[in-house]
Amino acid sequence: MKRILFLQNDWITKVPAIKEYADQYQLMIVCPDGGFTSWYFDSPVDSTIKYETYISRELIAAIDTKYHTIKDKKGRAITGLSMGGHGAFYLAFRHQDVWGAAGSMSGGLDIRPFPNSWDIPKRLGSYAAPGRHDWQYWSNSIKYHLLFFNDFFDNNSTN
Repeated sequence: MKRILFLQNDWITKVPAIKEYADQYQLMIVCPDGGFTSWYFDSPVDSTIKYETYISRELIAAIDTKYHTIKDKKGRAITGLSMGGHGAFYLAFRHQDVWGAAGSMSGGLDIRPFPNSWDIPKRLGSYAAPGRHDWQYWSNSIKYHLLFFNDFFDNNSTN
């Protein structure tokens, strides 16, 4: 059975090594597109916008039906970058029955207005040093996310 990691759709073209990572960690990687303004939620004012339902319910069901997957949160993780990083945490927190682990790279969890407050420099370093909002950073960061998810999957194996 395959473990599943959900990412945004640019990974195949921007980080071709993602294919090798999928083989290395024995993952099925699913790359839905949430766009730049979806925030990955179901809109309370526009009934046609249902990103949360689509990704956390409909897409999961379709993948579990079509492929030999671990049909449990122990076999699913979600991560993303920028808006997708926000979406990964948002969906993981709202659907703890679906996602067993979550990550966020440069997610829309914005602490930039407060670079010197609440001991942030003490915890993260100076504002200039925690990383960039670009593919060079994300290409490196995904390796650590996959290691984290692999450990999660191994420790929660249903075998």
